[in-house]
Amino acid sequence: MYLFGLSRTFWALVLSRSLNGALNGNIGVIKSMMAELTDETNISTAYAYMPIAWSTGGTLGPIIGGSLSRPAERFPRLFGNNEFLKKYPYFLPCAVPATFTAVAWLITFIFLKETVKHPVPVSDLIKRRDTKIVDADAQSSEDIPEHEKPLPLRSLLIWRVIIAGANYASLSLIDIAFRAIQPVFFSTPIELGGLGLSPAAIGNVLSIFGLLAGIFELFFFTRIVDRLGAKVPSLLELQQVFRCLRLSPS
Repeated sequence: MYLFGLSRTFWALVLSRSLNGALNGNIGVIKSMMAELTDETNISTAYAYMPIAWSTGGTLGPIIGGSLSRPAERFPRLFGNNEFLKKYPYFLPCAVPATFTAVAWLITFIFLKETVKHPVPVSDLIKRRDTKIVDADAQSSEDIPEHEKPLPLRSLLIWRVIIAGANYASLSLIDIAFRAIQPVFFSTPIELGGLGLSPAAIGNVLSIFGLLAGIFELFFFTRIVDRLGAKVPSLLELQQVFRCLRLSPS
């Protein structure tokens, strides 16, 4: 995100944004940890509370971005003489969440406990053809309880897992694409088909979306999943996504 704030060309923006996505692997780790800490009786409740962090970021992030963008123009008394912020008007709104992320990484590195008792190198996990494993300490497979042995990669490549993964990947692609295009539409001048909103107004609008999503997930998600299961809400959600996309201006 620091690089994104320092970018001044289109390809620099693309590169920094791509690095941001490539290095953002926390979602899968967090969901795996939640699955280890819960069971079928409370997993829907846990997953309803888990997006609170995402919704909080979705609410506060746009406010920070909209409020701190172009600080030399918005706050001339504080930053009017700062040549660096004049040259890079979007560095400050990128630096604030980036610094928060760095602090969160440090806290995680120090305090988060590893749940895997017998780590297996990724290369060994891919090469495996059976359930025999050798851990980092060269222990025999008989020394490791059966329920702690990692599954070979081939055993995960079943139809149900592939379908679930493909659906999640497709929905993520649509969501990320929409989130990238939406601010462009908001900021495009009215004569070119956009709404002509200022960065501060765009931040306020996006923060409202994040707040509404957090309220829905906190108070309604668990009840819906407990009543209808996971498949029906997922299908209904996808239908609404395509309807929303059809309402977007061409």
